[in-house]
Amino acid sequence: MIDLENEVREALTDLANQSRPVNLASSAIHRARVTRRRQVALSGIAVIALIAAIVVPLSRLQPTTDRAPIAGKPAITTVPARSVTKGAVELPGGWILGSGSGPGSLSVGMWYWDRVRKAYRWSDKAGSVAPAPHGDLVYQELLISGQRDQQLLDLKTSKTRDIALPSDGGPPVWDPTGTKLLTWLDDVALGRIQVFVYDTATHQTNAVPIAMGCSAECDATWLPDGTISVVSPGQTGVPARADVVDSGTGQVLRQLNFVPRSAYAFSPSRTEAIAQVLVNGVTKVCIVDAATGRVLHQLPGEATDPRTVYWVGDNEILAVVHGAVLVVNSNGDQVGQVKWPTEFTDTELPNYQLIRS
Repeated sequence: MIDLENEVREALTDLANQSRPVNLASSAIHRARVTRRRQVALSGIAVIALIAAIVVPLSRLQPTTDRAPIAGKPAITTVPARSVTKGAVELPGGWILGSGSGPGSLSVGMWYWDRVRKAYRWSDKAGSVAPAPHGDLVYQELLISGQRDQQLLDLKTSKTRDIALPSDGGPPVWDPTGTKLLTWLDDVALGRIQVFVYDTATHQTNAVPIAMGCSAECDATWLPDGTISVVSPGQTGVPARADVVDSGTGQVLRQLNFVPRSAYAFSPSRTEAIAQVLVNGVTKVCIVDAATGRVLHQLPGEATDPRTVYWVGDNEILAVVHGAVLVVNSNGDQVGQVKWPTEFTDTELPNYQLIRS
């Protein structure tokens, strides 16, 4: 009991000394959407987080630079010697499995591909991890002593840098160049969505002005050309909407006739795209015409999350499903399958990301 009291006291001291902003309304909305694994990992620190929120300013995150490391924070072994397989889980088109969960569906910890050491590495405190699509950076959300730290790991040096992004935002996603991270807050109570971009070159986080209203669970993602798709999925009487905006100014450049969920939703020729649509009243992941939004083909039924579908060639699609990656042609037909190694635990699909080798 004494050890527990000391741990709580130390965690409160750490959190009280920080000026990291928190918005309680957005935090409540986001926590309703986080994965089952993260809910279990954070349940033990819920009381600490609630008390600490009293001493944290309630202002919104403003453009900022990285915060200094916290003195006395436990050491983090970011690149341990442990690895999963001798080589990458190779996929068609020069792609590989970039990250995944395990071991244990409810445990904290993630595997990720280390481009420098050519092996999968284990981050035992990671609640989320995402290797950049190119280069040597890895985004990590670490759960340490009752707090969530967001960091970039440089694979060449094994050094980490703390970054400033809203802790209650959506899972950060890389832009196609691997130099910027995007996250968002869907503040339904205020009827708007907020988008933030972290630049790895300047180490600054900038708020992107977004005019779109938010009537339901909105989100945002990068598009292949570096613009941002801001999505309002709609609700009864309000149709779904996707605006393409400039990543710096937030200016609306055009509207899409479908709702993309990732930067890899478009075919290389940009004539077709992957979208989640209603087919006879049932939600399906489909191939659509990128100009009109017309449904062309349905993907196999196991493909249920458009965020985990990658268009890697004009006639080749990779779809992450439970336990495997399906190879699908442009007609929506499955033509192959690559199973995950047994070390990768089968949990939430968005934990599994594909990257180029």
